Amino acid sequence: MSEETGDSPTSDETELNQLGLVGLGLIHEMGNPITATLLGLELLREQVETGSLNDPEAIAQQLNRQITRVRHMAAVVSRFRQWMHKEDPFIEVIDPEKVANTIVRMLRASLDATGKTVPVVVAPPIPVGMIKADQIFLERSLTCVLMNASEAAALGKAPRGDVRISFWNDDSFVGVVVDDNGPGFESLETATLLGESTKKDGMGVGLALVRQMLEAMGGKLHLSNRATDGACVTLMLPRAGKS
Repeated sequence: MSEETGDSPTSDETELNQLGLVGLGLIHEMGNPITATLLGLELLREQVETGSLNDPEAIAQQLNRQITRVRHMAAVVSRFRQWMHKEDPFIEVIDPEKVANTIVRMLRASLDATGKTVPVVVAPPIPVGMIKADQIFLERSLTCVLMNASEAAALGKAPRGDVRISFWNDDSFVGVVVDDNGPGFESLETATLLGESTKKDGMGVGLALVRQMLEAMGGKLHLSNRATDGACVTLMLPRAGKS
């Protein structure tokens, strides 16, 4: 009977690691939306109870906003469940600039409320083209990177935090680049390892999960530190129409 040698993980260990990453990823991804939904509903209840909001149309609009958020959470859970069962991502043709603008709009209220930097989308001088990606995976990846960048920008030496999203393309990929003026990565080698986090209450899941989601879509994650203070995270996605 042969026996395992060295430190290479067995197939069972690899599968357990993947299941663990997906499970931690769900916890990581659900925290902020659940909190935002709960706060929104509690505010709505208070407004209705005190009579400060009694317009049925306005109440319906706020309820629809929370329903939309819950539906999005359900879609995330469904996609992660499929991923756990090793189903392929749902790849479609997507406009990366449109996704970036949508994510920034979604994050603006929560970032404003906590005093964090709201990212700025820098429109490319010429269109970079469409990408092939899973909408849910792309949204979660970009949201995670932007939240990290906004938190990092608050820790930098500059008097004002700055987070920018820009784009580039080549023959095979479109890059969605997130720059911040925070302290940068302490270690580029360990930043995407599961369990590694520079945050006091961090789980070390975010960038590890982003890397896995990008690779599942045929993409790549690239990290670097800027020449000046700050970090640069690039989400590389396959260009639509390219093999």
